[in-house]
Amino acid sequence: MAVSNGTMLKKHHVGLWLNDGTYETPKWVRIKKSTENTITMNAETREVDYIVDENPTTILDKYKPSLSQPIVMYKGEPDFEFVFDKFFKQSVGADAEGEVLIVFYGADGGSERAKAWRSKCIFTIDSLNPVDSTITVGIDFAGTTEKVEVDTDLNIYELNSKDVTVDQIIEVVKVVDGDTEAIVGATVEIDGVKKTTNAEGKATFKLISGKKYAVTAYKDNDIKSDFVTVQTVPEEFSLDIA
Repeated sequence: MAVSNGTMLKKHHVGLWLNDGTYETPKWVRIKKSTENTITMNAETREVDYIVDENPTTILDKYKPSLSQPIVMYKGEPDFEFVFDKFFKQSVGADAEGEVLIVFYGADGGSERAKAWRSKCIFTIDSLNPVDSTITVGIDFAGTTEKVEVDTDLNIYELNSKDVTVDQIIEVVKVVDGDTEAIVGATVEIDGVKKTTNAEGKATFKLISGKKYAVTAYKDNDIKSDFVTVQTVPEEFSLDIA
């Protein structure tokens, strides 16, 4: 995640994510198929004409960031499907509210993390242009922007947090007639992050030591959920989806 000094920061160093879950259990959808990546700060200022000065003083009160994202309409792509759902339903009020996460991969946090903004937002559909194959959504920050850090699995930490991140291995198996079989290609989901088990039936997540997580594993019609509490030196955690 770290970017070396001297590297010119480019569009892929600023990641845009939308929350398709809840605040407590986010499911982050990355905006990928977009041709724009500009964060407009929308500074709000006021003029104060102090009697001691010849000219007024401009005071910067706050920022209200926003983005205008044209997303190329590839059927099945999560970013397009997320925004198209808002467009089709003509979502207003609470249905138009959501959450945005902007990760600055060139701004290092602690323990191989990146600094990020997390904020409530309003989604405003600007247009759908089938000629250009784009749907454009306005993303306007609302409320207070949280300044946080994230790791490669988008676990969120307080800024300058001392939490320890460790590699937790999740093993997915099926026990049939007393024999244990590793399940290759199963999906494991923790806090909205999905990974696929490897040839050994295992998937590795970066999790916070001491924290309890809900874990779900599934393949075909087999599914199993459980909880894992991460240790400083984590042991493999096994799920039997038989």
